[in-house]
Amino acid sequence: MSLNIGRVVGVLAAVSLVTFAATSASAQERGASTRDAAKHFQRGVTLYGEADYRGALVEFKRAYALTPNTAVLYNVGETEFQLQDYAGALTTFERYEAESGSSDPQRAEVENTIEVLRSRVGRVSVTTVPPGADVTVDDRAVGKTPLDKSVLVSVGHRKVTASFVGRTPVVRYVDVAANDNQTVTLEVPGPTAAPPIVAQSSHQALRDDASTSHGGLTLRVLG
Repeated sequence: MSLNIGRVVGVLAAVSLVTFAATSASAQERGASTRDAAKHFQRGVTLYGEADYRGALVEFKRAYALTPNTAVLYNVGETEFQLQDYAGALTTFERYEAESGSSDPQRAEVENTIEVLRSRVGRVSVTTVPPGADVTVDDRAVGKTPLDKSVLVSVGHRKVTASFVGRTPVVRYVDVAANDNQTVTLEVPGPTAAPPIVAQSSHQALRDDASTSHGGLTLRVLG
């Protein structure tokens, strides 16, 4: 699906901002959190128009955290789409579909976008030996093994990491095509043993002390 950037910016600024303001008007009395949400939302619209999608995504997510609203959720999904985070966009738009009403003006468009996104994702099932490892995919935490279900990921070259505290993390790269369900098993080595402590004999300790003492003398120059 090829998105028209100008059209999307128009939707963000003209439709979503109006919707956000309208649905949030009754909540203005709730205090600073709602006003802050509106500021973050407007800043997200500005950054999106400047093609700073990563910055826009942060601002939209902050606005949604302060005041959950489907208009903001729509913008989060559109921004994730621009960042080619197809798995993230699919999850966001499916959430939007569940939370928005059937008469929502963007619903038909979102349903079409969801169909496109489903052809751009796959799944990765991750297991570790031993279990109990923290797992990240593309440096994003997905849980601790054993995982309840496979991880939804965007098509492409994905980075899977398993780690324990005090152990060297194990990294595996896997190529995921559309509708794949890849299985990745990572064996995490045990903790690195500390170097042994070698005890010195009393004679060696005395010699070391004498050497240190001699090396530490300060010379004086007599006039």
